[in-house]
Amino acid sequence: MSTRSTLVGEMSDSDAVLWTIGRDPVLRSPILAVMLLDEEPDWEMGLARVEKLTVIEPRLRARAVAQPYGLGNPQWVDDGRFDLAHHVHQVGAPPPGTFRGVLDLAQLMGTNAFDPELPLWESVLVGGLDDGRAALIMKIHHSAIDGIAGVGLLLHLLDLERHPAKPEHRAPHGLTETEFGDTDPAPVPVADQRHRTGLPGRLPSLTRSAIGRAGTVAHLFETAVRSALHPVTSLGTLETDALSLGRLLAPATTPLSPILRGRGVGRHFDTIDLPVGAIHDVAHSLGCTMNDVFVAGVLTGLRRYHLLHGSKVEHLRALVPISIRSATDAKGGNRFVPVRFVLDSDISDPRKRIHHVQKVMNEWKHNPALELTDAVTSLLSRLPPALTTLAFGSMLKGGDFVATDVPGAPFDTYLAGARVIGLYAFAPPSGAAVNVALVTSAGHECIGINLDTVAVADCDAMVECIRAGFEEVVACDGTNSQPTVRLTGPG
Repeated sequence: MSTRSTLVGEMSDSDAVLWTIGRDPVLRSPILAVMLLDEEPDWEMGLARVEKLTVIEPRLRARAVAQPYGLGNPQWVDDGRFDLAHHVHQVGAPPPGTFRGVLDLAQLMGTNAFDPELPLWESVLVGGLDDGRAALIMKIHHSAIDGIAGVGLLLHLLDLERHPAKPEHRAPHGLTETEFGDTDPAPVPVADQRHRTGLPGRLPSLTRSAIGRAGTVAHLFETAVRSALHPVTSLGTLETDALSLGRLLAPATTPLSPILRGRGVGRHFDTIDLPVGAIHDVAHSLGCTMNDVFVAGVLTGLRRYHLLHGSKVEHLRALVPISIRSATDAKGGNRFVPVRFVLDSDISDPRKRIHHVQKVMNEWKHNPALELTDAVTSLLSRLPPALTTLAFGSMLKGGDFVATDVPGAPFDTYLAGARVIGLYAFAPPSGAAVNVALVTSAGHECIGINLDTVAVADCDAMVECIRAGFEEVVACDGTNSQPTVRLTGPG
């Protein structure tokens, strides 16, 4: 166990805001992910990988500490008492040993606040699932990382082969020489921390070593990330001027849905598995982005839910995180803008619905307001915490749903000998009633659903409506096939 207490770095303005608004339980922002494995991984090997990861990314060994009198953003301070056993656990599958039991455990973890005296993450390996499978539940505070950065970190746990060759040379702390080269992993002076936190500039070499295929894997992953950041999710590719900063930040405290009202801390998790390449094929067929099709699928599901409950809703407010991460940004932390769209939910033709989503999203292309968000976030982070929380709450709590799309590795991966057969993200609702997240990994399109149980009175019906909504939109690819969209993970 470490006994050092060293400053790792100060939170960025975006990270500080996400940390601060957690004082409102509805706006708590834990990110959870569930990795479904074809068999139980080697526990000791997995622990060793996680131990290495905490050295590679110092925030995983650091506590969030507020500065005196709120003068400056909170700091990441190395936890001198860090013990991996406080963060990584192994349990047997809840009866009857199905994936549903894993999701029940994950959603319970999603309702619990982090212990502020410990680093803000935890992980649970669930063994003994039916058919010999296992699952890894991972939870981390949003102030430490966003989805894109999270995938980058996740790669350090994974291999390209079930039984990769073991490295022959070891560097300090058990890391291979390729992983750190000549870099000393011990804490460095604060002035140099910008070169250490968030893996800036070192992701390619770290990724190559972590998954055991020098050069090729890093290139594949970075290419996949660039191609997956569609025009709606990457400021660097946006093209046309549109809405003002005032519209971006305008308060919207009341949801447009007449039935998705009330907000609480209870959560219901579920998953959907699309046919391989389904969203991609529809996007290609209709000349739009995968994000257009994905958001339209969520919109279709919510439209069905309202019709099921006898409520004909004309418009719904969507919140879509838009990445503003550039090649020069640190790989960790948060680099996104939560942008809101009002969408017409009363369009009956699914193809017209997809093109409507495309048109609305395209209005944000090259929006100059997005480039000003750093300055706005800087201002918000310097307000008293109560005012920061109030300001963000007024922007977020009027949302009906959140849709977030995160690119994963474009190839098969393995965790300590077990193949990853599903990767599901459960991003926080952020004041909305529903959050639906898509992770595309090795061609598989895996969807995680996070429902606010106060806002959504009938969670099972909502999940079924979202499933049917995606089945409706993926049938728009122009083929004669009837797609089957499945619930609750691969069989």
